[in-house]
Amino acid sequence: MSHVVVTYCSRDYQAVLDKALPTWTTLGGADKAYVYSDQPLTIQSHHDAVNLPCFAVAGDYGERCARKAEALLAFMSANRDRHVLLLDADCFLVRNVSAVFESDFDVAAPIRRTGKHLTRFNSVTGGALFLKRTSATLRFLGRWVAAQNRGTSRCRDMRALAMVLNRMAGERAISAMPLDTDRFNNHAEHSSDHAIDDWYRSLRAHRGKVSIVHASMGTWRNDAVLAQALANAVR
Repeated sequence: MSHVVVTYCSRDYQAVLDKALPTWTTLGGADKAYVYSDQPLTIQSHHDAVNLPCFAVAGDYGERCARKAEALLAFMSANRDRHVLLLDADCFLVRNVSAVFESDFDVAAPIRRTGKHLTRFNSVTGGALFLKRTSATLRFLGRWVAAQNRGTSRCRDMRALAMVLNRMAGERAISAMPLDTDRFNNHAEHSSDHAIDDWYRSLRAHRGKVSIVHASMGTWRNDAVLAQALANAVR
């Protein structure tokens, strides 16, 4: 089922976008990628990418992170694309994710697994978010942006996402589908050697099932670490 990707890429993530973006269409199955940023980006070489109008330069890390939800709301309010995948700029697709959109939901989010079960949406892990353009989804995006704008923490975007999605799902105001983080947002918890080793083990344990490798915590800056992570996910 066809879909498009939306991302926000601040100027300090241009280098990883150049590496990750081609995987979104060639491996991930997206028809096109729409990129918001705080500066003009040199993505013309990617024929499946569209560079959208820029935001003002963010004042801090928390504000930069909050731009993702703002970009997504702007895109889904102005465009008629039915299926949208929000990705962090440092996410790499290793399998086609189009089949996710065949399920019945408004929003599907990676959730941290506890034992054999997916926990509630207050433990959403971010990185990727699957959305269908419905009235419930647009209300959710508006509430997410409003909630994060009231916050002041470094990760206010994630706090607001978890709070709003969990509340709306509990009230049955939105159809929310949990996705396994190990498959759809497999990432390192920290950049320490121990955390990276744990990440490698998780990727090997779910080899052949991982769809999205999230090179978070700056792990994408180390070419050897990134190459090993991607290799562990597919072989």
